[in-house]
Amino acid sequence: TPYTVTTIFKEQYRIIESTNIAISRLNQMPETPKRNALIGEAKAIRAFCYYNLIRVYGDVPAVWIPLEELDPNDENTFYPKRSPRDEIYDHIIADLQSAVQDIPWQSESGFPTAERLTKQSTYALMARVALYAGGYSLRWDLNTNSPSSLKMAQRSDNARIQELYRIADNACQAIIS
Repeated sequence: TPYTVTTIFKEQYRIIESTNIAISRLNQMPETPKRNALIGEAKAIRAFCYYNLIRVYGDVPAVWIPLEELDPNDENTFYPKRSPRDEIYDHIIADLQSAVQDIPWQSESGFPTAERLTKQSTYALMARVALYAGGYSLRWDLNTNSPSSLKMAQRSDNARIQELYRIADNACQAIIS
C-alpha cells in the first residue's frame, strides 16, 4: 500500500497501542531476565514510534497505557489532546534508560539476525532522541494553537538541555567502548 502522511500517523499509533498492551501484560508475569528484555524491547519500539511522530507532526497525543485500561467516559480517551514534545521526549528517554539495562548486547543475545533490538541499537536510539530533545524545533502554544505563537526554539530549561547532551554523549560512549 502507498504510505501517506495519514498512514504513517495511523501505523505508528497502532504499534504504540500494541507495545502498550505488551508492556501491560508482560508486567503481570513473574519477573525473569527474558521478560525484562521483552519489556525493554517494547519500550524501545514505543520510543521509536513517538520519536517518528514528533519528527513528522510535532506535538502529538501521548498514550502510555492500553486503551482498554482507560476510562471510556473520559473525553480524552478517544480524542486525546496534544502533549508537549518535551514531556514525550523526557518519558521516552526514561523508558530507553530503563530498557537498556535489560536488553542484551548483540554478542550476548544469541539472535541469529539483526532484526531484534540490542543494547547497541537502544543506546543509539537514546542518543538520537536526546539530541533531538535538546535541539531546536518549531514550537507553538498548545493551548491556543495560535499561528502567532509559532517560533523556532529550544526547550526553556537550559540545565535539562545540557543533561540531554550528556545522555547522548554517554550513550555514544557506551556503544564505542
